[in-house]
Formats: sequence, structure tokens, C-alpha cells
Amino acid sequence: MHVGETPAFDRARVAAEPLYNLATGAQILAGKWRATACVGDNQPTVVEDWYIATWAYNGLAAVNDPNNASYDALRGVCDPAAGCPMRPYQEQVWGWMEHPPSAAYWSALPAAYPALSDFSYDAAGRPLALPEPHCAGPTDCTSGAAEPRLGLPPATARPGRGTDSERGRGQRRRQRPGHAERLCLRARGGKTCRPAVHLAFGARARRATMPAMLAGFERRWVETVARALVPRGTLDGVTDDIDIGAAYDWELEHSPWYAALALRAALWMVWLAPVWRLGRLRGFAGLSVEDRAALLEELLDAKPYLVRMSVVLLKLTLLQAALGDERVLRRIGAYQPRVP
Repeated sequence: MHVGETPAFDRARVAAEPLYNLATGAQILAGKWRATACVGDNQPTVVEDWYIATWAYNGLAAVNDPNNASYDALRGVCDPAAGCPMRPYQEQVWGWMEHPPSAAYWSALPAAYPALSDFSYDAAGRPLALPEPHCAGPTDCTSGAAEPRLGLPPATARPGRGTDSERGRGQRRRQRPGHAERLCLRARGGKTCRPAVHLAFGARARRATMPAMLAGFERRWVETVARALVPRGTLDGVTDDIDIGAAYDWELEHSPWYAALALRAALWMVWLAPVWRLGRLRGFAGLSVEDRAALLEELLDAKPYLVRMSVVLLKLTLLQAALGDERVLRRIGAYQPRVP
């Protein structure tokens, strides 16, 4: 959090509760994804496409600019165990991905880097959209490869680390037929993405994304639950005209079927929680404003893990929709470049 910003979270809980800390960080990072320029085709499942959002997480400042003259022009991949303090924040994160403390934490992911020559900036010094990263290291693009690597689950086969040139070849999976590419557009100074035309047809194409969108009553449910988290009038009303139902619907439409199913199930679970949790024959809207907020907090402390995580997923998605809007970010002065 920067000086002058109004936090949309409980700082005491961030300091005391690991799960709340993680959820808050994820929500902030998601907001930065929506507020910053695109990388490549802006796929959230591609680790490299989060490069600028990760930069923004620590501030779009010159100190995090990979072209900053203060940094070694021949620096390699950051190895935190060996120490690499003089690095942009996002390069340190990339280094941690490739060099976990041990295999017990996560599988090493040697992600690709943008070419330094690909960076351009707006009048305020903020980075503009980048092509797909394809370099083996922050300053090493000697391999000549054009295939960045994809952040796949650990079960997916990966090549060994090898040399920088070998790692620069990358192993990004080709888009399967039916996978909706997302094209990044610049509109009204912000970032929006839309799905491109599907390249597949028939049953295989229908399996690529969740075909069913929210019904009208489900959108109204989303709005009701969201307003228990972000009431109208928050931040002088800047969130009041955000169509959170439509934003949630968009997330379902552009998520893998299993993620869309989880988001939809979480909505139904919360809406019917007064029945199965409180024993009251009414939906979520039948509760008072105070009881709605109290119920959401109670569900976060529920014993069943699936219930707790479903509510966390729902809350993160709703908060991202409400507080990740560009108007909200401008209102709180977030993500403005800082002079080091």
C-alpha cells in the first residue's frame, strides 16, 4: 500500500491471518492486472503475461524498470539464494519462481522475460503493451526463440534448466482448438479484453469454455452479495454504477469450465446459506444488511474446507470486479508511478 491510499482490507487481519493475507494479495494483484497494459495476448493462465502486473504490484516506478541504467546490463536470472538485491521487483519474483527454497514448496518454473528493446512508455513513464516475452533471462535474448513458456501445472512435462540459450527456447503450449484467445484493446485510457473468434467447432469447441452464462436472476444475486462487501456509497459512490453482475458473468464466460462451475456453485451456496446454515427459509436477500455481512464472515470460518474456499473464491472475484475498476483505482490514487 502506498502513502495516501485507502486500503480496501483490514490491515490487522493481513498481519495476523495467513489466508486473509494471501487472499488480499491476490485481489490486489488481480486489480493491477486489470489496470495495466497487456503483455502478449493477455492470457491469465500464462505466467509471463503477468509481467507488468507484477511490476505494478510493487509500484510502476523507475526503480522497477528493467531498462534502468542503474542495473547491470548483462545481469542473468536472479537466484535469491545467491543474493540479487539490485534488481527490479518483478525480476526477483521471476527468480523465486525458478529457484524455490526447495522442491517441497513448488516446482521450479523458468519463465521467459520480455526483451529490453520491446519496452516503451507513455508520457507518465508507465510501460505500454508488450509482445509475448521470449528471452531466457532479463538481458539474454541470444537464443532467437519466439516461444515463451507457459505456467502449466507441475504434472506437465518440462525440459531441464540447461543453459540460458536452451531455456530461452521455451515450451509454451500451442492453443488448443476452441481456446478463446483474448485480444488486448486500449479503450478510454484503460484495458479491456475480448475473446477472439473460436477456431474450433462441434463438441470439442463447446468443451473449451463454460457455455452457459448467468441467468438474469443470478446476476441480481451477484449484485446483492457484492453489495454486502462493497456497499453503495463506498468511496463517495464511485462503485455505485459498476455492473458487478455483468463482470462476474464475464469471468464465467472466459474461464475454463471447471473454474466457471466453481464460481457459479459458490454463488448458489452463498445465496442458499440462510437455509442450510441458519435454518431460515429465505434467500440471501431476505436477510438484513447486517446479517448478510455477518453470514459471509461466518462462512469464512466454517469447518468444511470446501465451504471456506468457495466463499474466498466468491469474495475475491466480487472484490476484483468492484474495486479493480479503473475509476476506483483513480479515485484511490493507486498504481501511479513513484519517483524513486
